[in-house]
Amino acid sequence: MNARTSHADRNRLAQRLRRLAAGLTLIGAASCAAPAPPYLALHDLGEVRAESRDQAEQFKDLVSELQPKVIEVLPDAESRTTEVWVQQTLRHRRGAAAPENVKGFTLISGDARRGRIHLREDTDYPEWFLAHELVHSLLGSSWNTIPGVLEEGMCDVVAAELNPEVAPRIRALRAIEASLFLGKLQLQLSHLRGGERKHNTIWFHYDRGESAIGVTEAFEPGTLEMKQRWAQLPDSLYGLGFLVASRIEDNEGLQGLHSMCRRAQAEGLGTVPFEWLMDAAELESLDALTEAPRSLLGRDEFDEWVGLLPAFHGELLVQLYRPAFGDLTGKQFLARVDPQLHLADGSTIDLAAIPAVREAVLRNW
Repeated sequence: MNARTSHADRNRLAQRLRRLAAGLTLIGAASCAAPAPPYLALHDLGEVRAESRDQAEQFKDLVSELQPKVIEVLPDAESRTTEVWVQQTLRHRRGAAAPENVKGFTLISGDARRGRIHLREDTDYPEWFLAHELVHSLLGSSWNTIPGVLEEGMCDVVAAELNPEVAPRIRALRAIEASLFLGKLQLQLSHLRGGERKHNTIWFHYDRGESAIGVTEAFEPGTLEMKQRWAQLPDSLYGLGFLVASRIEDNEGLQGLHSMCRRAQAEGLGTVPFEWLMDAAELESLDALTEAPRSLLGRDEFDEWVGLLPAFHGELLVQLYRPAFGDLTGKQFLARVDPQLHLADGSTIDLAAIPAVREAVLRNW
């Protein structure tokens, strides 16, 4: 079975995801620099500047906690002092501010040296975005051959490991974005009919996000070239990078990914070849990659998925089942047909029992 979004549905989905994007890494010099935030807090590993004294102290404590953990889990992380600016309006030069959906960035010079971290002050998940940017900031030179999209994914892999309370949200968002890039999402659904439970594999189709970038093309450039090619990285590429990076981390650990970067460097390659990444991620084909986002979604991730896109599952049920069960009311459909979603971790979700799903079905039936 297939499901497709309308043009309006695709626009709503894209708008919701754009509001949820994570940070990126900017290439920039210090010329025409924006003024530093006024309040300074020093700690053993560097300094934090913020718009208020309380914020400076809050983020100082968070950097002091997370930076040693990043250095511990990340092969060839640089043990150096960091500078973090916490800003109400995110910018590093006196020009246009970063878009509101950008939660943070790290300055990278033309010779790939990592510099100051900028974070937005009003994010709900400062620990996620700080850990993400600390990975960018602390990568040693042996990581220079990592594809830029994979670097973004690895930053979130580390952020999820160090912040398990936020990890389900990271995985849910990145699974949605990865499937958006790949053009479809595989779902396993079941329902009652004639006293028997029928199981179906559903391919939910939508357009491929903000661009027509190919999968292999996405993994070709390193971080600097990637930022030159795309002034603002399409949100869906964060999901693709996380999907591949998380599978490599599961199979070979971060050390395995680092070893590939060192091997590519030794062989004089600009970035790790796409074929190496697919092998390390145990993805034998592009079809296997397209099926992979489902593997990120367990029960905890489902709860976050509903929070991110509260009407999605209910609207999907209406689209899939109303043609066959149009003689029922929405309330009767939920009670008698009992639609269920089966997740990759073995969880079964009774969709009729989820308030947001139920409300969407009754509203749209």
